[in-house]
Parts: sequence; structure tokens; C-alpha cells
Amino acid sequence: MKKRILAFVVALALVLTQLPVVHATQTGSKDAPYLIGTAEQFLEFLERANRSGDVYYELTADIDLTGAEALTGYEAQHVHLDGKGYTVRNASVTDAIFTSLTASSIRNVTFQNISVTSVDSMAGTAVLALEMDSNSVVSGCTFDGCTVAVPDGGFGGVIAAYMKGAIYNCTVTATSRVTGTNALIGGLVGENDGIIQNCISKAQFEATGSTVGGVVGQNDYVLQRCYANVALTFGQLYGDNSGRNSVVTNCLYRSNGTIVMEGGDDKDYASMDLRQLAAEMTEGTMAENDTRLIKPVNPQDYACTWSVEGEDLALSVDGKTAQIYFYVAKDLDIAKVTFSDT
Repeated sequence: MKKRILAFVVALALVLTQLPVVHATQTGSKDAPYLIGTAEQFLEFLERANRSGDVYYELTADIDLTGAEALTGYEAQHVHLDGKGYTVRNASVTDAIFTSLTASSIRNVTFQNISVTSVDSMAGTAVLALEMDSNSVVSGCTFDGCTVAVPDGGFGGVIAAYMKGAIYNCTVTATSRVTGTNALIGGLVGENDGIIQNCISKAQFEATGSTVGGVVGQNDYVLQRCYANVALTFGQLYGDNSGRNSVVTNCLYRSNGTIVMEGGDDKDYASMDLRQLAAEMTEGTMAENDTRLIKPVNPQDYACTWSVEGEDLALSVDGKTAQIYFYVAKDLDIAKVTFSDT
């Protein structure tokens, strides 16, 4: 009898060691987020992403979605995901992972080898969201090897199709591609009605009869301190910038091998080397009389420096914290951003 009891206890212990560990401290609060370490847990996160109050999640490992059904139609509301630098890879997506991001944030995730298609003509298409509301943020994310096929007459980009919120410190690599016919296409966003700041687009394009922009297809609000290195002879930053409230400040793009500044001051940017340009892009002054430049910002969204990698400009989130100072001069709100080690 004792041997049987001992055998049962050993068997039970072996079974328990195979079960996923859920710590009692995981409450979904900002200080004790739910942890995601497997593909199954990530899919469960998507299913539960429509919340009535703020809920926080963190990745604890890379997520490989090979073999999963196509992702589509999830609603994200009051959900905040911090990827901690981990990667979500190898997924098929219809239209976009999220139909909408509402009062939500996605930070510090690399999305790799994500393929997006749409079955509806004139529809929106993107990796993350068809629409981002004004209280949503995507920050510190990289999109590598992603393909987005915008349908005939549709609109889209790698990150979002239509965006009213804020995108900070994001990079779309040269292995990502956006295609479309008679469409509105951007490297990051199809139509921007929000704030895109400190972002890089090196996206490739295959577009016929389309309005194409290296960063956004149509800009109706703010592009600030962005850089585009794309194979376009025009529209390197935007395809259309005729919106009544459109603003482009301190943005760089490559043209015939030369880096050009749009919306900058009187400095001679053309004579600067890459390291000088990176320093200029890291520390600067925003002078837009609009609180939306400040309101949705978490300080970590400014904690990004520009650097040089492989003879080109790059972004580096390197443990620096922004110190933001506000003052009023001539009735114009100005926020100066500087960086200090922590």
C-alpha cells in the first residue's frame, strides 16, 4: 500500500510540474500584469482584449504562431501589452489583428513575418489595427518581414489603416512590403489623423495607380522627427499632406542618396554626417500649439534616442528617460525634450 501511495504522489508531482504556472500576484494591474509566454496564452489574450477597465499584460517569451488560424476581428479596449522586447512571429492575418484599438497601448513588441490580406475591396488593411482611436498608443515596436496586401481601392499601412492616436519610436524594416492598386498606402499608416513621432520607415512598395507615402499615405495631422529611406521618387514621407491640420516638422528622407530635412529650422542639415543628424533628431523642440502632442504621452514614449546602424539612421531605446519641460511663450505651448541616464 505504501508503495502505491508513493507512486501516486510521484506521478502527481510530475503532472503538476507540466502545468503552466500562474502566480498569485498576476492581477492584471499595471504593477502585476498578466504574463504571456506561449502561443496559446497569446491567443487567449486576443480573445479577452475587449475590457471595460484597464488591464495590463506582458510577454515573457517569443511567441510563434505557426499553424494558428488566421488572426482577425479582435477588439482591443482598455488593454495594455508590453512586449518587453520579445517577438510575435509567423502569423497570417485577415484585414488586421484588431478591428480597433480603443484606449489601448501596444509597446516594445517585434512583429516578424506577419502576412496580411483582405477579402473585401475598398477595405482597410494593416498588421495591428484597422483603426486606432485618439487615446491609443503604439510605441517602441518593430515590424520586420511583414507583408500587407491592400485591396483594390482600399487603404492601409504596416501598423494601422486609419490612426487618430499616437505612434512613437517604431520601425518598419526594409524586409516589410505594402502592395495595392488604386489604394491609399503608407509605410506605417494609410491615413494619419493623429501623431507619428520618432519613427522610421524603410518599407518596400508595389503600388499601381495609388497614393503612396513612405510614412503615411495621407497626412491630416502631425508627422514629427520621422525618417524615411524608401525607393520612391516622390512621396518619401507622405503621399498627400493637404489636410487642413497637417503638420510636418523635423522629418528626414533620402533622395538620390542625399538626406533631406522637411519642416526643419535654418540649420544646414545637408552638410551633417549621420551621427550629427542622429543627435539633432534625439534632442529637439516641439512647437505645436496643440495639447494632443502631449496628452497621450507616457514618459517612456519619449525614452528613445536616434543612433547610427549600418550606415543609416536607427532608433535605440536604451534605458534613457525623457525629462519634459513645459512653458508658455507668446501664447504658444512649447515642450522641450531632453534625455538623461537613469
